Amino acid sequence: MLLPGDKIGLHLRGGYIFPTQKPNTTTEASRKNSLGLIIALDYKREAKGELYWDDGNRLLATIIHDNYTDPDKLTFTDITILGMDKEPTNFTVSLNYATTPISNVVYTESTKVVNITDLKGLVLGQAFSIQWDLPVSDLQKFNCFPEQPAVSEESCRERGCLWEPTTVPGVPTCFYDTIPNYTASNIQYLPTGITVDLTHLTASEAAQATVPPPSSRDKLPPPAAAAKAASASDTLSAAIGSLRLSLIGRPAMIPYWALGFQLSRYGYQDDYEISSLYDAMMAAQIPYLPGFTFRDMFLSISTRLPSEYLYGFGETEHTAFRRNISWHTWGMFARDEPPAYKKNSYGVHPYYMALEEDGSAHGVLLLNSNAMDVTFQPTPALTYRTTGGILDFYMVLGPTPELVTQQYTEVWPDLPNLYKAHVAFPDFLRNSTAAWWKREIEELYRNPREPEKSLKFDGLWIVNLGSRGQGLSSQTLCMESQQVLPDGSPVRHYDVHNLYGWAQARPTYEAVQEVTGQRGIVITRSTFPSSGRWGGHWLGDNTAAWDQLKKSIIGVWAYPGSSPGGEGAGVLFNRTGADICGFFGDAEYEMCVRWMQLGAFYPFSRNHNTFGTRRQDPVAWDSDFETFSRKVLQTRYTLLPYLYTLMHKAHAEGSTVVRPLLHEFTEERTTWDIDHQFMLGPAILISPVLENGSGNESIGEWKVLEAPLDHINLHIRGGYILPWQEPAMNTHS
Repeated sequence: MLLPGDKIGLHLRGGYIFPTQKPNTTTEASRKNSLGLIIALDYKREAKGELYWDDGNRLLATIIHDNYTDPDKLTFTDITILGMDKEPTNFTVSLNYATTPISNVVYTESTKVVNITDLKGLVLGQAFSIQWDLPVSDLQKFNCFPEQPAVSEESCRERGCLWEPTTVPGVPTCFYDTIPNYTASNIQYLPTGITVDLTHLTASEAAQATVPPPSSRDKLPPPAAAAKAASASDTLSAAIGSLRLSLIGRPAMIPYWALGFQLSRYGYQDDYEISSLYDAMMAAQIPYLPGFTFRDMFLSISTRLPSEYLYGFGETEHTAFRRNISWHTWGMFARDEPPAYKKNSYGVHPYYMALEEDGSAHGVLLLNSNAMDVTFQPTPALTYRTTGGILDFYMVLGPTPELVTQQYTEVWPDLPNLYKAHVAFPDFLRNSTAAWWKREIEELYRNPREPEKSLKFDGLWIVNLGSRGQGLSSQTLCMESQQVLPDGSPVRHYDVHNLYGWAQARPTYEAVQEVTGQRGIVITRSTFPSSGRWGGHWLGDNTAAWDQLKKSIIGVWAYPGSSPGGEGAGVLFNRTGADICGFFGDAEYEMCVRWMQLGAFYPFSRNHNTFGTRRQDPVAWDSDFETFSRKVLQTRYTLLPYLYTLMHKAHAEGSTVVRPLLHEFTEERTTWDIDHQFMLGPAILISPVLENGSGNESIGEWKVLEAPLDHINLHIRGGYILPWQEPAMNTHS
């Protein structure tokens, strides 16, 4: 504290009201001057105080509390309010049943001080009140009643929140005040960061505390430790709770053959149909290959964002690469749900990447396996709400988008080993289940009792959502199913539901390698952060439609070896792709051509559809379609050495294979919103046609390139050398 020679440090304690009087040369003269008040608000915006007043001399006095009449008719003329965190408006004074506006009010934002001057008629001894409004802008309203959008004012105020009607879509009518409901104490600065004890304030201690007080089950364990530690120069971790989980890891290095084009559909009648399709593909010379709240069951925390450029969160379908932050909420809870707008789907990835105004990038992962949602608002800000677990945040600091991804993969996963008590689904979190699963896979591959029935696979495709294909209430295990930690303590399926697919991927991948003696691949349906270490992913049961064609670019960016900014960001996969031409519905000719052209550059390139739909493989249409498909797939196979090198860099460095333009050209703000083109590594730009009847594709601000039906535009970046190879009918050849 700077104290020059003319200063002495005086400190007013928050929560108190101090009566003042204009000074004079003597106390007798001072007593005749006007009075004032200094109101020092505490963190709850409350203060209280007392004034004792008499003639200053009389030996005996009778103490009264009301109806005092001052012989000098002293008045209050000035009021100073300290600690006003928001600018107040509409000041009025109420005196003798009359309310009068106050005009002489000055608010200083930098010091949070309100000065009211030249008040009239406020005589000492008379009752009066000063009132004002504390307006809250829509951008500062964080939903206090997310479970009931049409909440009543009574219910809102019972929860201790503010209520204000609105006609603006998405803006909550019930929202938090800025008064905290936790206090920090025992702050300790450590070599790796700081630790803080958080103490929950009761309803009488904080205006926003929930009424009635939380049950013993819902109480914050007193106190909770909040740690913020710098584990490396470019990675930060912050956790609230008692359980720590670590994460991610780099994707496994895949076998070269896995880069080939794959073709599959439900409904092949027999081996003859498959072999006939194989022969037709050979004849056509087409390459082939198959607010902050912490309770037991509700945690909520809000954070401001540096800009509106936010990418990530999934697995859910999005219409644009950049997230729409205009009051949108996205749920995350793994379930067997085909891609659809705002529907939570197969995997859970509570991760985002943000761009700051200067182009710097950072990433944030909330490592929590409970059901949750996130709400974006144009403040810009986001709110996390999770139904349990802990708030375990990991931050990677970039500063470039590509470095964010690489840093994200430098931390390795170590989630707990769990096992269930009595359930109907294999528990892949249990070591004995993993061993059993490997034996089953080996039995399938070798079948020593009946070798002629063995199946010599190269990789496995697993559907692993614990689903029975019925309504939501029966699509998974009972949330109260008990599991047991290695130390014997119980844990609910409620808390580990989203880990089911993650837990199967690792033993499956290890079993494939053990029984085949090769690298192998696993394509997994349900994912969680770090699943990319052991498997690839396909984007699920999409629809044969033009909009799904475009959205597939955003989806592939989720998992790439791709950017952490896409649909399921937070899991780095070097094997991802959409079902080319769509899974549900009958594909249309031109759309399927354009999708074959786009899909040829997915890391996982596969044409796949369901029962009862028309065939959509390259030889199911006409000779022109065969030519279009052959041309683009031969281009893919020509570039396999380059693509394979990108796969190795993803495995060794954690870099991306498929990436948005902003990863390479962050300094160009135009690229921050581009989601209709993409890069293969740093050197190839792909500009697909994504609209029906479009014969050209606009590039940048000034180029329009022709794109007839047999053509997709590829652009090679200057300054790079691309390895290539003459294409053949399969990756082995």
